[in-house]
Amino acid sequence: MIEIDPVERIGSAPAPPPAEGDYVLQARGAGATMTLLVDRSQLELLSASIVSMLSGERLTGQDDALRAADVRDDHVDWRVGRILLGFDEDRRLFFLDAEELADDEADRPPASVRLWVEPRQMLALAEQASELLAQGLSRCQLCGNARDPAEHVCPALNGQSGH
Repeated sequence: MIEIDPVERIGSAPAPPPAEGDYVLQARGAGATMTLLVDRSQLELLSASIVSMLSGERLTGQDDALRAADVRDDHVDWRVGRILLGFDEDRRLFFLDAEELADDEADRPPASVRLWVEPRQMLALAEQASELLAQGLSRCQLCGNARDPAEHVCPALNGQSGH
């Protein structure tokens, strides 16, 4: 497992082609940079989980920590399969564990990373992600999933499209 401790900057952005419609999550710190490809639902859930975990917390610190990092370059290390978000009470830091999406044909175990992030940085990431997601695809009124303008296959209509 790769570990970035501490994360100095963290941010999200739309993914570069050919992964359009997805997003990247990039963390920099301790001389390392990780750029992970996540889908819309993963970014939504991450953002909502951060906000939920921080509800009622009073955050203090530098104002510049409230801005999420701008994502640099178009390199993506790997696509995320699983994300785990937690909080270490002793360190007063979030930890974000991400595991590469498993490839049945790969001859190695999935890569993984643990990011140690300050609460204010996570709040800034959640706000940045919410803004990005609001600019994205519209939501289906029946199933709540993102609607691809080309074609939406709706589970609420048993996979039928056309709405």
